[in-house]
Amino acid sequence: MSDAELIAAALRLKEDGNIKFKSQLYKQAEGFYRDSIAHAETVKNDTEELKKLKITVLQNMSICTNNTGDYKETVMSCTKALYLDEKAVKALYLRSVAFLKSSQIDESMDDIKNAIKLDPKDKNLRTHFELVKKAKTEKGAS
Repeated sequence: MSDAELIAAALRLKEDGNIKFKSQLYKQAEGFYRDSIAHAETVKNDTEELKKLKITVLQNMSICTNNTGDYKETVMSCTKALYLDEKAVKALYLRSVAFLKSSQIDESMDDIKNAIKLDPKDKNLRTHFELVKKAKTEKGAS
């Protein structure tokens, strides 16, 4: 397949994933996102648009894996997205959620603090920060 065909396929698979996601079929959506990222990663000429597509798909996949309880997979996908763009606030947030749910409080706190530094006005980030802070306090008390 040519780069153009690979990108077209990746976009189509992402859209298929989005349809499944909207129906809350997270495992099916995750499968489409995995296929999408596999196509995107075989493109030879990396462009800014391709990078954005990869980050979006990795983040979408992370929402799915957070919803299905596969936090290890979320951490891996978000880490890949952050490798592509260290300022991917959504990836920091999603990874922080995964860390929190898997009781890795310090890692969760680091990610949410970094996300807030990048987007200080985001109320969702602040709300999550309070959850992490509470978990850290409770962990310290036990």
